[in-house]
Amino acid sequence: MKALRFASSIFLLSLLAYIVTGCATGTRFSPLAPRNDEALVYIYRPKQYQLLAGLYENSSAHIITINGHLRFRLWNGGYSAFFLPEGTNTFGSRPEDPYSWPDALGYTRKELLSTNFQAGMTYFLRFRLGFGPQLKIMESAAGEAEIKKCLLSE
Repeated sequence: MKALRFASSIFLLSLLAYIVTGCATGTRFSPLAPRNDEALVYIYRPKQYQLLAGLYENSSAHIITINGHLRFRLWNGGYSAFFLPEGTNTFGSRPEDPYSWPDALGYTRKELLSTNFQAGMTYFLRFRLGFGPQLKIMESAAGEAEIKKCLLSE
């Protein structure tokens, strides 16, 4: 009985350590001042746990691409802010460290979102994992409320 209790404790501690690792560790959200000549874009990834789907995809970083170029790593519970030129911009993603080749194929998208940005405007884009990665433009109030729970992805 003691051995079973000990094994259960070790399993729970290991699971907790696995959940905690791989998350954003930067500073809390702090808004930037917009510019008149470029669009201010925030991409954030609310902290997400899906025990049945496995923790690996949810805790690993995803590489975000913009217009086909590698831009930054987005951690679970993290965000990034940057300025983009006015016009159409295309976003993609892939897992930084895929668990297996099917995982890499299933979670890699060259085009998650293609949208037109206006200079001087602020945009909030929410990244989530479900049946593959998803990127959605959020209303400003909802995006700002959700991003406040995120840490800067470094």
